[in-house]
Amino acid sequence: MDFNNKSIGIGNLTRIKRREKPAEVLKKLPTEENGEVAQLAVDVYETNDKLFIVAPLAGVDTEDVRVEITEDVVVIEGERQHPLPHEASEELLVQECYFGPFSRSIVLPEAVDSKRAKAEFKKNILILSIPKLDNIRTRVIKIEKTQ
Repeated sequence: MDFNNKSIGIGNLTRIKRREKPAEVLKKLPTEENGEVAQLAVDVYETNDKLFIVAPLAGVDTEDVRVEITEDVVVIEGERQHPLPHEASEELLVQECYFGPFSRSIVLPEAVDSKRAKAEFKKNILILSIPKLDNIRTRVIKIEKTQ
């Protein structure tokens, strides 16, 4: 992607600032003080023998993420710390990034072997690889004709 040909101007920030006050923008976002938790965006992929869950976690250290897997549910939760001191965020112009606690529960389409699940962190993207259970896979049963 050629970033040199993209124009980003302060004019957009000024228009947004006039349209909504920072306090109004902040009221719309989940906050830790209100006990709210943001929902983590994920993609779920499937092969014949595994499920994959991919979650972008920019700005999150692996120590700040917890992954819990049962036979049919995966829970990912953690917290994204704000990189700036509190004083820097007092005059908010635009806020699209969420900082604070996040969580996501994913109901799996079939039973998995949670003991063999693996998690890796590549370029700040969490990738879960979860093997399916062989004995629970769907199979087609031939119907026998009886007299």
